[in-house]
Amino acid sequence: GPNPAPQPGTAPMAPAQAAEANALGRLRRRRDLRRPDPALRSARLALAAACFAGCVLNFSTAYAWGAMTRWLTARECTGGGCTPASGCGGGSGSLAAHVLLGYSLLKGLGQLPAGAAADRRLFLGGGSWSYVVAGLGLIACAFAGLAVVVAVDAAETTAGDAPLSSGTLAGAVALTALLGLGTALAYANLQACAAALAPADRRASAIGLVRCVRDLGYAVGGIVLGSASDLLHEPWGAPF
Repeated sequence: GPNPAPQPGTAPMAPAQAAEANALGRLRRRRDLRRPDPALRSARLALAAACFAGCVLNFSTAYAWGAMTRWLTARECTGGGCTPASGCGGGSGSLAAHVLLGYSLLKGLGQLPAGAAADRRLFLGGGSWSYVVAGLGLIACAFAGLAVVVAVDAAETTAGDAPLSSGTLAGAVALTALLGLGTALAYANLQACAAALAPADRRASAIGLVRCVRDLGYAVGGIVLGSASDLLHEPWGAPF
């Protein structure tokens, strides 16, 4: 590049000094270009967190549709011993259908009020991210509660081959509904978070990335839950 102009009141630089100054300037500019922008790094980390949260959401959906359906269907017959090999077809599935109805209704109908409440910063007061975190917290609580319900039911069945008790059924209904509520709180708000993280010319790409990883949760959940169910030789599978 051209030699830097001398400052007023200073002697002109020698050619060697000017070349050295130009080289140092180029090094500084190159270093500044390589230095990551802290705001950009934070946005990327937040987008990665949104992708992970989306995968967890549809993992929980795969659990509700897969493992819970198998467990409830297997326990529908008196004593829990109803399997296709025993000649009764493993239950009609009506019990599972009624229990999972609560999950589906809350997940579907809850997304509109959850999104509107996040826009107005009602209840939680932190916008969309607070609803995503609250939804994931409810999902974790539902998983923990269902683990207790299934463990208690397994102990009762082993002890006396008892039918599904009313307390176990009530717990499964309530906790499956809680799973649907947690999913509803986070589902739509997660896309709002992705849109807010990206500039206008990258917004569609950010939403598409989050939705892609979110829907991979169906596949991840199916593989993990199915493998766990096969390894444990139990119809209820993971995460118990």
